[in-house]
Amino acid sequence: MKASAEFPQYRKYTNDKHWFRVESDERFTEVYRLGDKYFAREFVAKIYPDRLLIADLLAAQNGIAHSNEQEFTSKLRLIET
Repeated sequence: MKASAEFPQYRKYTNDKHWFRVESDERFTEVYRLGDKYFAREFVAKIYPDRLLIADLLAAQNGIAHSNEQEFTSKLRLIET
């Protein structure tokens, strides 16, 4: 993970069921699909394994791909309020 990374950065799992907006090296927002519904959660890293998860997202390897703001926002809009 680069110390000079610019945020937010967008990632997704290659199974097209999870999309991430990484806001910092300690925080992200996730939109995920469960069945035919979409949900969102805020995640804040509190322990070292949490920080490793965010580092993996930023590295975009092993089933994690780059995404963009438009794709993330389109999934976020699918959440029923």
